[in-house]
Amino acid sequence: MKKYLLACIIWSLANTLACAQYKNWGAGLHVGDPLGMSVKKYFDRGIALEAVIGRTAIWGYDYQKAFYRNESYNSGQYQYRQHLLHSALSFQLHYIQQKPITKGNFKGMEWYWGGGGQLRALSVDYEYRYYENAQNKENSKVQDSRLSNIAIGVDGVAGLEYSWRELPFSVFADLTLFVEVIDAPFLFYIQGGIGGRYYF
Repeated sequence: MKKYLLACIIWSLANTLACAQYKNWGAGLHVGDPLGMSVKKYFDRGIALEAVIGRTAIWGYDYQKAFYRNESYNSGQYQYRQHLLHSALSFQLHYIQQKPITKGNFKGMEWYWGGGGQLRALSVDYEYRYYENAQNKENSKVQDSRLSNIAIGVDGVAGLEYSWRELPFSVFADLTLFVEVIDAPFLFYIQGGIGGRYYF
């Protein structure tokens, strides 16, 4: 009986602390683009700040154009052959406005939108053919190099988040439109993912 009572007290205390701290800080996993960690700080009036850091998939990225954008390889002496992505890190920071969905039976569900900035750091192993004479394309040899690239831009994000009032946990799905400003202005990328966060 005493063990059962002690277990009930501990459970009640844990729930009380969880409810008292609900929607303050959340940390969890973001699966998609990027694949990494999501940390979210909740404020009053449905405002939040979210940071996501992880490996980006760079879906739809034109590596051949990126190769020729490099000043060292944009002459006629170099011909792109193939590439291998060595590492690709993305850091996003978003200012978010959240609103509960009041129509229908969606208690605990919120939709959100916002914007912010993003930084990407890429390291790519390129294989290319080098021609000693750019005009007649003779005397060539295959070479490889590792090129690093930093991209900075702005993005907009929208998504859905479902929270359990009795548990300090939520799940979410989001979609992000990223517009590169530096290094290749006005290149657009669509990102997105799903995940979950624990509140503390």
